Amino acid sequence: MSSKPISRPPPPPPLPPLSPGELPARCTPAGGDAWSSGSYLDCCGGLRVSFRDYRYLCHLSPPPPPLSPPPPPPRDGVRSFYIYRAQSDVDYPIGNHNLANLPGVLKYVHSEVVNAQSYDSGVCTRHYEISRILRFRLDFLNPPPFGAGFGPFVAFDRGRCTIYECATQADFWTARGGFYVGCQKAQQLGYQGAAWYSLAGSC
Repeated sequence: MSSKPISRPPPPPPLPPLSPGELPARCTPAGGDAWSSGSYLDCCGGLRVSFRDYRYLCHLSPPPPPLSPPPPPPRDGVRSFYIYRAQSDVDYPIGNHNLANLPGVLKYVHSEVVNAQSYDSGVCTRHYEISRILRFRLDFLNPPPFGAGFGPFVAFDRGRCTIYECATQADFWTARGGFYVGCQKAQQLGYQGAAWYSLAGSC
C-alpha cells in the first residue's frame, strides 16, 4: 500500500518592506477578512501565520486620541477650567445659566434631583427630567473691576436673572463693567470644594 505525500499550499509572497516610520502594529487583508479567516501575521502580536489566499500588509495604527484634552495654561489673563451642568435631553446655550464644578453638580444631583423624583401613573420622573451631566471647558476674562478673579454670583432661572438687583437696577450689568462670570462656594460635608458659577450673557 503506497501513500501519496500531502500537498501543502505555497507560502504567500513576501511582504513589502515597511516604510520609514511604519511599525508592525496592525494587519489588514487585501481582498479578505483576517479576523473571520483566522489568518494573521507575525507582525500582529507575534501570532503565527495560517497560510491562506490573502495578502496581508502591516500598517501603523495611529494612537487613539485622548478622551479630553486638559485645559490650556492661562494666557493673557484668560482663565480656563471645566464646568458641569445636569440637564435634560434638550440642548440650549449655557449663557444666562448657572453651572458648577464637579463636586457642585454631584451635590445638586444627589440633593435636588434624586430626592425630588415624582411618580405619575406609576412612572418615575426625575426633577426637570434631568438625564445627563454635560461638561464644558470655559475660557473667560472678566471685566476690569474683577481683574483675574470672579464677580459676585448671580442666580439664573430659565435664562433670566432672578436676584432682586436685576429687577430693580436697570444698569446692573453696565455698572459692573459688563457681563461677567460669578462664583459662590457651595461646600458641605462630602462635597469639598463645591462651587457654582453664573454665566451672564446678552439676552
